[in-house]
Amino acid sequence: MDERKANVRQDWETNAARWRRRERQTLEFTRPVTAALLRLAGVRSGIRLLDVACGSGDPMTSAAPLVGYDGLVVAVDLAGAMLAGAREKVIAGRLRNVRLAQMGSESLAVRPASFDVVPCRFGMMFCPNPLQALGEIRSALIPGGRFATAVWAEPARNPYFTIMPRILRSYMREAPPTPRPGVPSPLSWGGQGVVEDLLTTAGFSELMIEKVPLSFNHESVESYIADWRVEGIQELDRQLPGRSPAELAEIMPKVEEALRRELNAYVRDGRLELPAEAICAAGRT
Repeated sequence: MDERKANVRQDWETNAARWRRRERQTLEFTRPVTAALLRLAGVRSGIRLLDVACGSGDPMTSAAPLVGYDGLVVAVDLAGAMLAGAREKVIAGRLRNVRLAQMGSESLAVRPASFDVVPCRFGMMFCPNPLQALGEIRSALIPGGRFATAVWAEPARNPYFTIMPRILRSYMREAPPTPRPGVPSPLSWGGQGVVEDLLTTAGFSELMIEKVPLSFNHESVESYIADWRVEGIQELDRQLPGRSPAELAEIMPKVEEALRRELNAYVRDGRLELPAEAICAAGRT
């Protein structure tokens, strides 16, 4: 396993518990994306479906009832800690048509031409070598099979991702490096034409592209900040390396106040409605 792939795996192994604490809220927030992804993929009864980068179990759990017991869902993820969450859902939901396996999208240990549909929800942008991953996915699909992916759109459409990094930048001792094209990050596939170019280069055709507007809703700005505060110090420690505990404690209320100012721009009738946008794309082999 190369260093970049190992780093991606380690990130998700480390952050799995944090992700799962917020999972219910995140899945509710992204529900429209899952619906669009499965629709564009053509998920239907009786097919064989490979859920790549399934994380802790979505869209696996949404796809399984649609595929039914005449079909099969195979869900894979690089990180064992994330896959453990998916396994819990399989057991709790008695999903007898689901199989789980730990593997990355760049090295899919599956038989060639053995799946009708491959969805990947918010996973492709973390691939160190996306064209290799797309090649593996294309190989796993039957002729005429369909791949569908969901990625985050450009930064300007996603303040949900950009507000906190902008606030923290003023507390960094060194300016963060400018992200390089192709470097894995949540927004690395969001640029104009990026998804289309990658899928076309990988050999997919009959592309369908759909933008999905989202809204991350909270009861109020204060409830959002209170939720963030639970892990706020740990986040500051990750984002501001080299700062002492005393410095982080001093910075914390300043970050909260800056966050409050930023979020107030997205209050509607007292509720926080933080916009985001995803791109769903699908193509045939």
